[in-house]
Amino acid sequence: MKNTFPLLFFWLFIFTFSFAHNSEELFIQDEIYVRFARKLPADRQGQFTLPDELRELFRDTPAVQIRSVFPSLPSHPLLPGMERTYRIKLRNPHNLPLTLDRLNRSRQVDYAERIALRKMSEVPNDPLWSSQYYLTLMKVDSARDIHTGDSSVAIAIIDGGINYLHEDLRPDIWVNSAEDVDGDGFLSPADNDSTDADGNGFIDDVIGWDFVNLPGQGFAGEDDSLADNDPMDFGGHGTHCAGDASAATNNGVGIASVGGDSRIMCIRAGMVAQNGFGYIYYSIEGIYYAAANGARVISMSYGGSTPMLTEQQAIDYAYSQGAVCVAAAGNDNSNSVQYPANYNHVIAVAATDAQDHKADFSNYGSWIDVCAPGVDIYSTTIGGYGQMGGTSMSTPIVAGLAALTTAMFPQYNVDEIVSRIKTSCDNIDALNPAYAGLLGAGRVNAFKTLDKVIRIQSYVIEDSAGGNNNGRLDYGENVGLILTFKNTYDNVTGVTVKIRSLHSILTITDSVVVLGNLPLGSTVNNASTPFAFSVGTDTSVSLAPLRVIITADGGYQYQKVLSLPIGQRDVLVVNDDQPTGSSKISYYSEALDSLHKTYDVWDVSQQGVPGSSETGYRVIIWYTGEAVQNVLTADEQQFLQNYLDGGGRLFLTGQN
Repeated sequence: MKNTFPLLFFWLFIFTFSFAHNSEELFIQDEIYVRFARKLPADRQGQFTLPDELRELFRDTPAVQIRSVFPSLPSHPLLPGMERTYRIKLRNPHNLPLTLDRLNRSRQVDYAERIALRKMSEVPNDPLWSSQYYLTLMKVDSARDIHTGDSSVAIAIIDGGINYLHEDLRPDIWVNSAEDVDGDGFLSPADNDSTDADGNGFIDDVIGWDFVNLPGQGFAGEDDSLADNDPMDFGGHGTHCAGDASAATNNGVGIASVGGDSRIMCIRAGMVAQNGFGYIYYSIEGIYYAAANGARVISMSYGGSTPMLTEQQAIDYAYSQGAVCVAAAGNDNSNSVQYPANYNHVIAVAATDAQDHKADFSNYGSWIDVCAPGVDIYSTTIGGYGQMGGTSMSTPIVAGLAALTTAMFPQYNVDEIVSRIKTSCDNIDALNPAYAGLLGAGRVNAFKTLDKVIRIQSYVIEDSAGGNNNGRLDYGENVGLILTFKNTYDNVTGVTVKIRSLHSILTITDSVVVLGNLPLGSTVNNASTPFAFSVGTDTSVSLAPLRVIITADGGYQYQKVLSLPIGQRDVLVVNDDQPTGSSKISYYSEALDSLHKTYDVWDVSQQGVPGSSETGYRVIIWYTGEAVQNVLTADEQQFLQNYLDGGGRLFLTGQN
């Protein structure tokens, strides 16, 4: 988050073993941004026209097309002039320097500037390599135990489009419900009714927008003409970034992501040109669309070194709308500032490798905010999955973390979210002595970002009075819910916990518990005053979701959704490892998760030998841990004999 302002654009992503560097300054040759002192008049068709006195300023380069950069935006008290900013296409662009000089000296013009062009270069490598080391490095799995993200939080990926039909992206694609005519939650032919249902200036924008309208300038196979509601990716870079940020997670398909349950807003602002390089032509329009349509995070994997006032104001607008903006620091292995990374209200992201060393291509400097893994990043591609690298990959990873943080702390403003991310980084200066102080706050750590909370550690179902006393939810029961909380936040007072049912299968009767004062590091439960609810009888529902809301004095709030299993599960996983052993029970739970199998976990060291209630499982996976002799006690053998005699199916497994 900067307070400085200089810039131009080189492309900020480098794919492993490929480095693109070009010192040439690139601009769109026949278009400029102009903010006039007054709004332009429009004809009956809504087309903007230049009054005679303004037309005279363009006498050497006549205007052939005028578009509002920020359509449908009224005058903004904190951001004046956005409604007077236009993108103008010109004839005779060889005379552009003269016209720009004339415009910038006129009292009728606030400013006029060229449109800097972003350049992309993408060469995928090792497409079947399946390691996602960065999730472990950033402790994403531990963070997910605290919060899995929220579908109400959208991450806008401003890029060359997204393959929104990809198996691992489609479930998490943002949908503009106002334009979803048939209500199927996705873009379909029925939605193309040529109506701007929500009045945002974009017709039928169900999943985002394609701004590209440069006929004849695209690479073979690219969609280079007609801005429309189909932001499909043809080059692959945007699809990879989308997967880095928020591929569908815990769905048994493909990869996981930092953003978890967050949604992806598809914004196609560039394409692959005829020379084979990818360019971003509509960065500013994309930023505005994202912010105006509710994106809480904006990911920009592009940049350069030439400043544009129009782009800074688009960022300012996004900030005013509560959007966290994240941008790549660049791949020139230099300390020269890049934009949009170095704008005010933008997180500048440098790249690191699996050992927390600065990536050999990554830019650095006192203007960097944070680092994130950017080497050998495995994610979604147009046709499947593949590996890419660069600050382009680091950026959506941080964007995913920003979305996760936003979901967990909905009361936070942009500055508070950014501060939480930065103050929870792992300092890596000691591993990078040549760059000490030049890698921002360090490498982001998802678990630390989310962990400073009063979090739910475990739960117990109390059904001895209103149920069958088996310690789980069953249909038709009246139960109590005991939650155990761990305070890793601070010394807090006035702690109150509320639960809300998110499905009619649960009817809550006692929804509030007051915990009072909690010292930092303490653990507490509500065993003396359990929450109370009844379970319905609809056996087609196997999970009962409820929202837990924890508040404390001083405005503290944390929310988490618990999905409680109802009834007998398919599988019982028995952890019969020695208490001091290094248990590998996750081998089985993760495999079952990936297959979408429901299961319960029974820990022999804490719960003893399973009893008659556990003989109803269709399958038991019994893990004996590292034991070499006396692997099963006599009581355990008797239980398993009864289970097998009753038709049960057993998988007996151990380390030895």
